[in-house]
Amino acid sequence: MIRVSGSTQEFLFHPAKLKSYQQFAFIHLFVETLVDINSSGIIVAGAAKKWQILDNGKTYKFNIDDHAKFHDGSKIKAADIVHSFTQHLEPQFDSILKVYLETILENPKYDQKTKKCSSIYAEGDNTVILKLKGPYPPLLNDLAQAGFGIIPINFDEKKPIGSGPYKFDSATKDGIKKLVVFEEFWREKPKNKGFTFQIIREKSDIIKAFNDNKIDVTLGAPVDLVESGRPQGIDFQYLNGLVSTNIYLNGRSTSFKSQVIRNDFHNLINGLKEDKTLFTPYDITINTYLPNGIMPKNYYDRKNESMTTTEFKEKHKIANAHIKVIIPKHIFTERFITKFKNLLSEIGFTPTYLEDKGKAYLDPIENGEFDMVFIPFMGLGNDPDGYLAMLDPKGFLKNSDIKSHALIESLDKVRFSEIQDFRMQKYSEYLMKYEKENHVIPLLQQHLPFLFRHGISVPDFNFNNYSILRDFFWNK
Repeated sequence: MIRVSGSTQEFLFHPAKLKSYQQFAFIHLFVETLVDINSSGIIVAGAAKKWQILDNGKTYKFNIDDHAKFHDGSKIKAADIVHSFTQHLEPQFDSILKVYLETILENPKYDQKTKKCSSIYAEGDNTVILKLKGPYPPLLNDLAQAGFGIIPINFDEKKPIGSGPYKFDSATKDGIKKLVVFEEFWREKPKNKGFTFQIIREKSDIIKAFNDNKIDVTLGAPVDLVESGRPQGIDFQYLNGLVSTNIYLNGRSTSFKSQVIRNDFHNLINGLKEDKTLFTPYDITINTYLPNGIMPKNYYDRKNESMTTTEFKEKHKIANAHIKVIIPKHIFTERFITKFKNLLSEIGFTPTYLEDKGKAYLDPIENGEFDMVFIPFMGLGNDPDGYLAMLDPKGFLKNSDIKSHALIESLDKVRFSEIQDFRMQKYSEYLMKYEKENHVIPLLQQHLPFLFRHGISVPDFNFNNYSILRDFFWNK
């Protein structure tokens, strides 16, 4: 048994409710996907034993493995998979994958009465059909992500039944959830007897839990705990993910309506990024919205201009301007936070700060209650579309105004181009044009830290997905 702690709001069993990478890592133990990605980055069978790409790339046909079962022993049927996918279009769940499906499906309209979408349907018990607006090569990589995990039509969150290598066993009153091995899992046999999960956020509580032998792994460990002060017998590693943390400026904020101020503030942040001592060795400062490893080389070739606070103050007379700034806890060094706060005060702002995690952090962002916010985002796969959710006018920042309507409309025109090089060059062109408006200021590409006890074997990580915990096991 491996005992895991995390800093997310809650470990959830419903794929359409997930928001954080920790929740995705948890649920990938509990659910299986149609296809999977192996350690070499190759698409392999999941619940689907084979698939066909038809209609010049606009239709995908998946045949379900006869051995694929849910945790109650019942066979996974096409109708269950259709249900699992269409749940992301159900407004009540506010799924982060809703925008993605609306972008690629031929007709993404969700019928509230029938609970169906005409572009996702079953043919008999063993075949699932997806209809797309156009040819879309990234689809299979994206469907391997845990958010597209399979649950039964009659799914009950109080008695959750999944399809992955580990099944729900129990939950304690203080929120510890236990998963145990699903002996009838039809793919590679699980490496552990099970996992437990609980929420522990504060540095001192994490240290105590390790010292009291209450946990073996912690996800989302505070940066300062990883850098120093780890308990004896505890190792650390970083998940090499395509995670970028950017600063978003609310277009409704009177302080940032001027593009000149946004441009110069961007240059101020560039100056801040020049001091590498403010960051951990595992943080990479970036000059683009998308992290490294996604786009063609020309997208990343940028001239990086900087500005001092003295130069900014001489150009802009900001006097006691009140702004609300939201910062997620535990992902930056205290050195950076202190320097950043001093910078805002020095140039004339009077900030109110909200520094938190989970729901307390997410809710005011979703409601548009900020002038400036730092948002770390782990994208979907290795295609730029998997990183655009924060820019979609109908997405998580829909109650803010980051002026991205024209960008999304431009991308829609070339998204289904059959010539991938042309598509990527156009994406680069449109994104670079949008980024010059500085509604979003690039900051860091971050590797996600976790701590683990001596004796646990962890895999070599790459830019893959959320399946990391499947490969954790105790050395004999």
